[in-house]
Amino acid sequence: MVTNTLLSRYRTPDHYLQGADMARVTVTDPGLQHAAKLEIAYLLSFDPARLLVEFRATAGLPTGDAKNYGGWENGPAADRNPDGTTSPTRFTGHFVGHYLSALNEACTATTATPEEKKALTAKLTTLVDGLAAAQTAYGQAHPESAGFIPAFPAAALPDGADGLLVPFYNLHKILQGLVDTATMGPTETIRATALTAASRFADFINAWHEAHAAVDMLKTEYGGMNAALYELFAFTGDDQHAATAHLFDEVPLFARLADNEDVLPGLHANTTIPKLIGALTRYVVYTENPLYYFRLSNKDQLALDILYRQAAENFWQMVIDHHTYVIGDNSQSEHFHSPDALWQDATTNGTEDGGYNDNSTCETCNAHNMLKLTRLLFQVTGDARYSEYYEHTFRNTILASQDPDTGMTTYFQPMQAGYSRVFGVPGTGLNGSTAQGEYWCCQGTGIENFAKLSDSLYFIDDHDVYLNMFFSSTLILPELNAKITQTADLPKQAAVHITIDRLNPSQPLASSLRLHLRIPAWANPDLISLTAGDFTRTAEDKPADDWITTTVNDGPLDLLYTIPAVLRAVASPDNPNWVAFQFGPTILAGALPTDQDTPGDYAYGGVKVRVAKFSQTAHAESLLVPKDGFTPKTWLSVLDDHVIRVDDPDDDQPLTFKLRGLAQGNGLTLHPYAELNRNFYAVYWTLAQANSDAYRLIQKQAAAAAADARRTIDRLLLFDNNNAEAGKHYAVSADATVGNYAGHTYRTAGSNGWFSYNLQVDPDSAVNYLALQFNTADAGQRAVIAVGGASIDTVTVSAEPANGFYWAYLTLPDDVLALADATNLGPHTVTVQLNGTGETTMPRLFGIKTLREKPI
Repeated sequence: MVTNTLLSRYRTPDHYLQGADMARVTVTDPGLQHAAKLEIAYLLSFDPARLLVEFRATAGLPTGDAKNYGGWENGPAADRNPDGTTSPTRFTGHFVGHYLSALNEACTATTATPEEKKALTAKLTTLVDGLAAAQTAYGQAHPESAGFIPAFPAAALPDGADGLLVPFYNLHKILQGLVDTATMGPTETIRATALTAASRFADFINAWHEAHAAVDMLKTEYGGMNAALYELFAFTGDDQHAATAHLFDEVPLFARLADNEDVLPGLHANTTIPKLIGALTRYVVYTENPLYYFRLSNKDQLALDILYRQAAENFWQMVIDHHTYVIGDNSQSEHFHSPDALWQDATTNGTEDGGYNDNSTCETCNAHNMLKLTRLLFQVTGDARYSEYYEHTFRNTILASQDPDTGMTTYFQPMQAGYSRVFGVPGTGLNGSTAQGEYWCCQGTGIENFAKLSDSLYFIDDHDVYLNMFFSSTLILPELNAKITQTADLPKQAAVHITIDRLNPSQPLASSLRLHLRIPAWANPDLISLTAGDFTRTAEDKPADDWITTTVNDGPLDLLYTIPAVLRAVASPDNPNWVAFQFGPTILAGALPTDQDTPGDYAYGGVKVRVAKFSQTAHAESLLVPKDGFTPKTWLSVLDDHVIRVDDPDDDQPLTFKLRGLAQGNGLTLHPYAELNRNFYAVYWTLAQANSDAYRLIQKQAAAAAADARRTIDRLLLFDNNNAEAGKHYAVSADATVGNYAGHTYRTAGSNGWFSYNLQVDPDSAVNYLALQFNTADAGQRAVIAVGGASIDTVTVSAEPANGFYWAYLTLPDDVLALADATNLGPHTVTVQLNGTGETTMPRLFGIKTLREKPI
């Protein structure tokens, strides 16, 4: 057994918690059952031949008349894309990898019928065999790239080519899918095929790196390559696989995080989270296996604690404490921004249709990956705070991300009031849908989320069972001759019924079983009780580690765990009057009435990402004005008098609350946020006293936001070398780079470099302006601005504005605007290019807009 000081605070490595095998868990919660069934139907609607089109074509194998599925899965050739056009930007292969993982999860879980599992297994077998065949054929045609999995040519590594943005990101999903198949695939043959393909791919990466040693593999998003490769190493024990995984360990980032330096502002959230999953995976793989641990040098053994684990723990805490919205998710426009600025991020980035603005908080992928990181941290530590966060985010973000009618998932979950959730389309013809699919990242993680709904309900350590989430379900433990049945409907009903019984009634439990029940942070511990027959435990017995432990010597034993929910208001750290309401583990939200707009309406942002349209009339209903005699603070101080539960805990109706004591907003209804799927909604509400300075400021801000939306034609405020810039069809010179400064992302280039974006203009506006955001730290640096190929001005960064960031405005000439519809760029679209002057490095560009008028 390997021990060390840090681990001794929690658990020893040979006693890490293990998630209960999904094959032993039966979900009986009706909502989870329904969600899982929808997912199984979707998985069954795919044709593996279409998923393999790009792999076979790249490998030189025939594809027949098959088309790929399009969207992010487009290939470079129009005749293989379902819409018959070339795709300027793509993420080929990523969804295929998620699909592999989801098939394995659905085959392992117990929701699918035997017939469905047989069909899922057949699709998995065809897909893995097809990937292995393409891998072999590509290696024969390109011996220098033997082992490469050809979703696209190996020449695209590492920074992309021909519209392919992030090669290693896509390949990580495929590798993870193969590793998942190797470890949980339904047949021995398919497990062996997947393991061989994954190992050959790892060997390719190592060889590619040796041949390109001077190339920075980490400059472009690479997903969780380190995590997948460490998992492969854990399975094979091949030190070369561990060395290859280590190539993707971003040690300088880990070191800063281990020192508790907040480096998050400006970072792409879903790029960063998987890096820390990889760091913690390295820690777990080495510390849970003494054979692997003692292969490391003393220095590397020490680094497992003080670098890799510490970085993961500190990162998690930073995200939770300073960047997480009340539903458990994080980010705006896919990025972390300044700490404790949730209100600002969610409400001050614009509301015009399309693009990334207030519509783009809480990317669902981020929650998926934060839960993966949280799960690992919980397994290592057994710390209740990780269990708490897991269930909270699962309930309020993951379950909210699926359309209960179609099974499709959403990309963003806006926290600004006045939006609705927007879901994707199947793209497979499921349920008669003829729309072409887009297959975003959040649809990829989405099919996994709902294929593995039971993977974290219970955790086990020998005879210890940790109940991680309160959902109706059954766990069987054959080695203990035990069966645990949980019946729960939190927070609708306060009581969780738990029965521990003999699996074989004629035999006693094989040994004592210790059941650990979390004392939730959302509950009042004085009201919690655990009853077994005539014996009741109460808050007086509350342990320091927030787990109530019950030893069961034999069954049957019936337990009643009563956890009355408490109502509370949760305010944003940067605006105490921007509040959400939470009842027990559930975030409440209100449907906002409007007869002028349609929930579910969307525009596009990024690369084919559906983003919700804003309803100003619905948003206006989210302002809550207390009645005379109350300020926002005093209204909140008696919350139970003003947010009134009106449903019956024993009926089958949704959890329902009414708002009271308001001059504006009185009578509005609140339901669980995850259940509001066809509404404009408010999760956060703005409270203001009538005719107060705060009230007048809110009215002024609302008018300013509406004016900003009216005058803004197009904008780009994020520079990520990824989805946001790709949505504006960016092109750059070889020396162009992105970075972040003072919490803002930017694009720049060398003295002779350039970069460009396609932006819309308005031919019906009397004047069109181009707005460019700079910072006075670059004072004196210059750039030549060209629109439609014609230079219109040279800008020099000013040193005058006191706040550092400022906007420069240029008038777009009429002759340039006349070209907007004479190109194939799209309706009313021009290319704006910034060029170096040959003198100094170009100034950093922090934002770019086209406007109908300049702000006053």
